[in-house]
Amino acid sequence: MTSGPVCRRALFGKPMGGKALLRCGARTGAGPMPWVWWVAFVAILGPPAGFPASARADDQVPLTVAAQVDLDASAVQVVGNRAYLVVGPRLVTLDISQPANPIILGQSDVLPDDGYGLAVSGNYAYVADNDAGLQVIDISNPASPVRVGEYRTSEYATAAAVSGNYVYLTDRETGLHVIDISDPAVPVGVGGYDTGGYAEGVVVSGNYCYLADVGGLHVIDISNPAAPVCLGGYDTSGAAHGVTISGTCAFVAGGDGGLQVVDISNPASPVGVSEYVPSCGPWGLCDWYALDVVVSGTYAYVAGGYSLLVIDVSDPASPAGVGFYATSGNAMGVAVSGDYAYVAADVGGLVVLRAGDAGTVDLCPEDPDKTDPGTCGCGVPDTDSDGDGTPDCVDNCPTAANPDQGDADGDGIGDACDPAPGPCGPGALGFSFSGFAGLAVMRRRRVAKALIRTGRLWEITQ
Repeated sequence: MTSGPVCRRALFGKPMGGKALLRCGARTGAGPMPWVWWVAFVAILGPPAGFPASARADDQVPLTVAAQVDLDASAVQVVGNRAYLVVGPRLVTLDISQPANPIILGQSDVLPDDGYGLAVSGNYAYVADNDAGLQVIDISNPASPVRVGEYRTSEYATAAAVSGNYVYLTDRETGLHVIDISDPAVPVGVGGYDTGGYAEGVVVSGNYCYLADVGGLHVIDISNPAAPVCLGGYDTSGAAHGVTISGTCAFVAGGDGGLQVVDISNPASPVGVSEYVPSCGPWGLCDWYALDVVVSGTYAYVAGGYSLLVIDVSDPASPAGVGFYATSGNAMGVAVSGDYAYVAADVGGLVVLRAGDAGTVDLCPEDPDKTDPGTCGCGVPDTDSDGDGTPDCVDNCPTAANPDQGDADGDGIGDACDPAPGPCGPGALGFSFSGFAGLAVMRRRRVAKALIRTGRLWEITQ
């Protein structure tokens, strides 16, 4: 497992109501998923009256909009300088090397159904494509993603995770499907596990697969992918839709149960640690519904309803809300990279949010890499190539370390780079300064210094 918060094996903080261990394979609930009704409700009535349009003034982690892409999306993944969006029946690729200026690179052909979940690994994207099962898309050329394979399921594919040569796909009522993708063009089902409920989210860590299901969290041993074995589970207070792992904690997007923190240090016996449900607020965060969650550092970013919540989980036993942003539509998915959160909403599209630290004021709002002008100013990195403590933008010799910035002849070129560092440089070029020879040397010296200033040292042999 990745390093991260350490959950304590006891119930801390807010009491969790005597949750029982979820029986493997127990059917939990029937009929439409609760979140379907919630989404239908807000789709008809619109966002809650009085919903804040941006971060609250008292937020400790203010969220500011860096960019927005008007592509209504159900899922987002970020890998390096690329973002991948599920937009209806297509996969869309974006260049986010400048988060404040995302650029659409390309899109796939129309997929068989509207996608719901997404996983990206290597040169392939794996789309959970509702009643079309798993769709495999070659993204080696981001300008032209190409569908190369598929694996059909009998229900509705909702989420995917990749580990090694296998995709772990949730398929609502049929549970988990384990699919061999050694040949991405010909995915082959090799195993599965029926949760007995409605499987919605999945993440893989080591030899374990963690399933978010309407009844709670299932822990599956996948050391043999062809024969997954349920080890145990935890009955969350709301229908679980998404899950991520950090350290010895599972963080579950638990529907109307908010964020649920579960100790998985013993995968066979998960224990609830805490939960975070936002207060009702001006209308209706009491009806807020958590759909997806990622953890970055000591913060959990939870998408759901018409908002993104940022929750401090540095102490998993006592999570605290520290940031909030209201989206135009249902926030369906979230990804985090560096200081940016990428939120996929079904109305309003992709929102790129910059998360600031407590009390931080961004003095370089147009520069995605700086919040303060520093020495070189906004738009110019404070790079120190030679490591002498002076940034290149003001270093009189950026290619050679010269901590004292010595410049004997006062020409603006540091002695460490200057071919003639003295006032006249006697003998520096092996010529005498008389007649035409002296003029030639002076011209050479001026050319050399001009080339040094542009980083191109004109070498003059003695």
